Amino acid sequence: MRSRDLCALERRYKALRRQFLPRRFSKTGSYTQEQYYNFAAFRLLMHSELEDFFERLALSTLTMIKTKIDNDIPCRGTASLLVFYRTDQKGSAPSTIGEIQETPFSLRALRSSHFEATQRIVSNKGIKTHNILAMFIPIGVRESDIDSDLLIDLNTLGTRRGDVAHKSIHYATSLPDPADDKALVERIIGSLSEFEKLLKLCS
Repeated sequence: MRSRDLCALERRYKALRRQFLPRRFSKTGSYTQEQYYNFAAFRLLMHSELEDFFERLALSTLTMIKTKIDNDIPCRGTASLLVFYRTDQKGSAPSTIGEIQETPFSLRALRSSHFEATQRIVSNKGIKTHNILAMFIPIGVRESDIDSDLLIDLNTLGTRRGDVAHKSIHYATSLPDPADDKALVERIIGSLSEFEKLLKLCS
């Protein structure tokens, strides 16, 4: 069953497709300059929608993990957070009576790691592999379980987004291909239901 956020993403994709992509693609690949601007807008906006989707998914999973932390219930997410706990910055476990606090060290470490994971997600800038792994590994997703084709497609869209975000279309050596972008985005969206299932194992 698709989540509410995934259904909303699909609706926004369809709206962007209707607004910026042609109903029929040119067999010769020939389009007007105005159409190329629309294709670039589709690529940029769709990248933003996907980035927001992944960040929301990670944050909502963290919220559920936080409930487990507060109720002292272990789960894969809490175990993963502890793996990323950094004693050099947050302090190590107490070794003397004077260092013992009312709040157990393990709970303090989890809360600290939870905060760090939240900040990492909030400051995320992209959908490439390093962005996805940085957000989801610390909260319990096993990278080997992620569909490699999904990561490849996200890398491709991320690179293409950079092509139009940092270059003028007047000087672009490779103009946006609306048919290819449409197929790429649809493959990504089609893979997200399985990706969401990985998050259910974390909390």
